Amino acid sequence: MYLALLLLTAFAAAADKEDLAKEKENMQGLWRAVALEANGQNAPGEVVKKFWVLIKGDNLVFNPNTENRQHTIVLDPKAQPKAMDLTPRDGPAKGKTLPCAIYKLDGDKLTICLDKEGQAAKRPSAFKTVTGDGFALITLERVKKAQ
Repeated sequence: MYLALLLLTAFAAAADKEDLAKEKENMQGLWRAVALEANGQNAPGEVVKKFWVLIKGDNLVFNPNTENRQHTIVLDPKAQPKAMDLTPRDGPAKGKTLPCAIYKLDGDKLTICLDKEGQAAKRPSAFKTVTGDGFALITLERVKKAQ
């Protein structure tokens, strides 16, 4: 009985690791914003066009060609909604893991809702923002590689 429970636990852990690896693989690449919202307000089109995200390995970079705000990411695809922790590589929160974001991935569409102030006071619970909540909602589309 104990051996069966141990084997079942080991199998579940391996399956979770495989699911996480697949989720990470599916998020890799360059993403461009198609919509941005903060504190219940939509960003102007010219701001949206300039917003990009690059995900490579365990690294996420906001606006890689301009601001180059680099973070290490840790995903939890089992959470409801799926959770993302960010660890900034610079700024006042450098090296501090911030449990500040949720995400959903649907093919070539990635949506991230996060505490845009980086204070990690709370992780969003829904993909929306309202006045004064400090959250940002980012809707991205994968940039296809040239054939």
